[in-house]
Amino acid sequence: CIRDSVGSEMCIRDRGNLEAPYADEFILAFETQIARDTSVEITYVNKQTKDIIEDTCSNNTWAWGDGEPPNLDDTSTWTTAGDCSFYMITNFSSFFRDYEAVILQAETRRDRLHLLGSYTYSTSEGNTANGALQSYATVLADYYPSHFFNREGYLPDHREHRIKVNGYYLFPHNWTVGFDGFYSAPGAQTVYAYCDTLQSADPNDPVFAQYGVTQEQLVSYCTTPDGAFLGDSTDIFISKRGEYSTKSVWQLDLQGSKTWNLNKIDLTIVGTVYNVFDNESDRTFNTEAFASREIGETLTWYLPRRYEVGFRIEF
Repeated sequence: CIRDSVGSEMCIRDRGNLEAPYADEFILAFETQIARDTSVEITYVNKQTKDIIEDTCSNNTWAWGDGEPPNLDDTSTWTTAGDCSFYMITNFSSFFRDYEAVILQAETRRDRLHLLGSYTYSTSEGNTANGALQSYATVLADYYPSHFFNREGYLPDHREHRIKVNGYYLFPHNWTVGFDGFYSAPGAQTVYAYCDTLQSADPNDPVFAQYGVTQEQLVSYCTTPDGAFLGDSTDIFISKRGEYSTKSVWQLDLQGSKTWNLNKIDLTIVGTVYNVFDNESDRTFNTEAFASREIGETLTWYLPRRYEVGFRIEF
C-alpha cells in the first residue's frame, strides 16, 4: 500500500488467480525451389495476445467476471472514482493486441551471390501495446470507463508495408561487397492531449474540427461521474488510435572488404558506409496537441551518413 501526503492510502491487490498472458499463433508457410540454390516462400501469420494483465479500480468488478462491462455511451453504467478504494490487478478482458501479416521472401545462395529479400504486409491493432510508454494502457485501465476514449485502432508505429534486403557478392581476388537496406511505409500514431490542456484550450481551435470532436466532449472524458477531474497526468486520445499518418523511411548501408591469405593467417580490411545516400529520414514525431510543437513535427531522425573502417584476423 502507498500513502500519499494527505494520508490517503492506495493498495494494489490481485484476486490470487491471475493467468499468465499468452498468444494464440497460427503460422502457415509454403516454400519452393525455383532455381539452383534459389527459393521463394510465402508465410501467413496470425497472432492474438490474450489474458493481458492490467490494474483497474476495485469497483470495476466486471473486469474479473462479475457483471457486464459498462456502456461507454451511457454514463449511468459508469463506476465512480469515489468508490475506487484500491486497484485490482486482473486479466483485463477487454484489452487485446492482434497481429496479422503476409510475408513474401526470396533467397538465393549461388556461388558468388548470397541474397535475402522480403516484403511484409501487416496489420497491428488493439488497445494496449508492448511497453507502457507507448500504450498508455495503465492510465486507461485505472480510470475505466471514464477515460477509455478512442481506445481501439492501429498500435504505435504500425506500418503496413515493409521491404528488407541484405546480402553480399564475392568478387575475384577475395573482394566482397555487402549491402543491407530497408523501406517502411508511413507509420501510424495517435494524436492526444492532456486533460488540463484540453480544459483550458480554445473551443474554436481548428484541431477539434480537424479530428471531428469538440472540447466539451473530450473534457467530459476527463471527469468521472462523481465530479473528480483527472488532471494533467491523464491524457486523452483525440483521434482514433493510429489515425495520424507519419512519413515513410528508407536506408541503405554498404560494406566492402578485401582479404589477404598470409600462410595460415587471413587478414581482412573492412570499410562500411552507413546511410549511403545521407537520407535524413524522420524517426519520431510529435503527436501531442496544443503543445509547443506542431502535430507531426519531427522529434528525432535516423543518423546521417557515417563511415567505419576496421580489420579482422583469422588464424
